[in-house]
Amino acid sequence: MTITPNGDVVLCEQVPQTAPYVIGSVKERSIMEIWRSDEMKNFLYPPQDQFRGAACGECKEFAECHEIYGRCFRDALATYKSFHAPSPNCPYAPAGLRMS
Repeated sequence: MTITPNGDVVLCEQVPQTAPYVIGSVKERSIMEIWRSDEMKNFLYPPQDQFRGAACGECKEFAECHEIYGRCFRDALATYKSFHAPSPNCPYAPAGLRMS
């Protein structure tokens, strides 16, 4: 978790410090309120329908990947320029860009 100079909170210092990556502001809520917030839950566990058109959109392992393995949204964003893409180490990631 990173707190930007203006008080915004993002989950990784390597993602843009703008919407939709900002999950709260310490000017408005405490760290614990942000940590336990619906925004945090929705960011970490986004609904599968947001991934339509990507490998994750129809994947039967979607919940397991997000809830157990912790899909890296930063790697997806850096590799595919989309938060709604698979991690590059996913066996279903597009060929040629996989990290594994």
